[in-house]
Amino acid sequence: MSKDTVSVARDRHTFFISLTLLLLLVLFPILRADRYYSDDVTRAITGFYGWDANGRHLAMLVMRLLQFNLRHLVDISPLPQIGAIAVLAATSVLMARRYRIESPWLAALIAFPLGAQPFFLENLSYRFDALGMSLALFTAWLPFMAAGAARKGWILGAIALFASLCFYQPALTAFLIFTLMELVVGQAEQRPPRELIRTLAGRVAQCIVAMAAYQLLIAPTIEDWLKEHSATIRGVGELWVLKRNALDFYGYMAGAFNTHWLRWAGPLLLVMAAMPALLAFRYARQQRSRWGMVLWPAFGLLIPFLATLSITLPMLPLRNPVILPRVFMGVGALLCAGLICICCAIRAWGRSHRWVMACASLWALGMASFAAVYGNSLGAQKALEERVASTLSNDVAALAAEHPVHYILIDGSVGLAPVTERAAQEFPLIRTLIFPYLREADFHTSYYLRYYLSDTPELAREPGSQARVAAILAQACSAPVLMTRGNYAVRLVDDTVVATFPAGTPKGCS
Repeated sequence: MSKDTVSVARDRHTFFISLTLLLLLVLFPILRADRYYSDDVTRAITGFYGWDANGRHLAMLVMRLLQFNLRHLVDISPLPQIGAIAVLAATSVLMARRYRIESPWLAALIAFPLGAQPFFLENLSYRFDALGMSLALFTAWLPFMAAGAARKGWILGAIALFASLCFYQPALTAFLIFTLMELVVGQAEQRPPRELIRTLAGRVAQCIVAMAAYQLLIAPTIEDWLKEHSATIRGVGELWVLKRNALDFYGYMAGAFNTHWLRWAGPLLLVMAAMPALLAFRYARQQRSRWGMVLWPAFGLLIPFLATLSITLPMLPLRNPVILPRVFMGVGALLCAGLICICCAIRAWGRSHRWVMACASLWALGMASFAAVYGNSLGAQKALEERVASTLSNDVAALAAEHPVHYILIDGSVGLAPVTERAAQEFPLIRTLIFPYLREADFHTSYYLRYYLSDTPELAREPGSQARVAAILAQACSAPVLMTRGNYAVRLVDDTVVATFPAGTPKGCS
């Protein structure tokens, strides 16, 4: 059997192992829950594309192609989500090629964190966005497949990075982390210092060119909500924003998980953090350069800090950044990069890859466990909201048969289902990943109610309704309760049904 034939067979095995792991252990719990996620609620109802207003023109192009350019979106899930994990599986194949990982199982486990890390579960939950977000990660990785510093490879890499920004901007963090990883791997492979420096400079130049092109061609098209959240600081007088954002981002990450889990993950993280320094000391000793004996070890000690900073670096200068799980794509890249560094170090030291397999398997087990918890929590929340919304729609219909009813007003929140609440107590990240669709003054509530009350809009989302909402809530304090259910109480004020969650006195009443 020829070498090329063996390579193709290995690539095929890597792809299908990676695809199977992501499908069964990560995506299946989400698909089984079958809950419209966040913007899916709006897109499924309105058929609105709208990614161009967010500066994600390629994401819109891909969805238009999948929809055969229909005038309005329709729900074709789980096709985009399956496509998303197929893209991640293809990424594992390219990583195995680039870093000569011969075991398909090891290659699949090393790339597993890209799609299985807890923050990325939000990205995979989007029925319409998942594919574009995975393509953003894929194209952020493509520059590292270019050989050496050839001009053609550099240009193609810059184009790929620009494409990544047009799919989903936070994927830039993965490029930054893989850039640092490339330097560490180069040291493990004993590449000449000039080559390492030239490669690093090339990556920095690619990043600058791609971001400049994006700012020039795409950024002016960003509108509305994202335009507000993408505004950057101006001048040294606003440097305090960097500190505030860093505290908010990393405080959010630190508070997302059970401390017990962080304790068992700690030793693995320490091994990953120590690897760049160990390889840098080895590299400096073998290069036998006077200045290198100081520079390379110092840089090796600094790389874990720089890599961790890269998770949020592009978002730190934003005046009002979005701090939600979906923007932390760099977490998966960081874990993946750490495993690749360990793998290359083990190879350089002539040791068995069983240790890397053990570390990667332990990470995969933890991520698969969290994905199962998340999927079960999603399903429980969906069941609660469907039951409550269905009962509420019947109550509104009964009132409308006797009184003129034109609006509904949600006061309070249905909260989390008991199973979801229990999971959130152990994993605080669940509270951000899963939020109720029946809650006051929320963008998603008005659209969610349209699944059950298509002719009765939610008053709080009507234009210029703030004063009227306040007046109706004040009158609801003295209005009689017409119906009491397990989760809410119903009152009627003029032509508006007021549903108070939980059943009791409306908000603001003494």
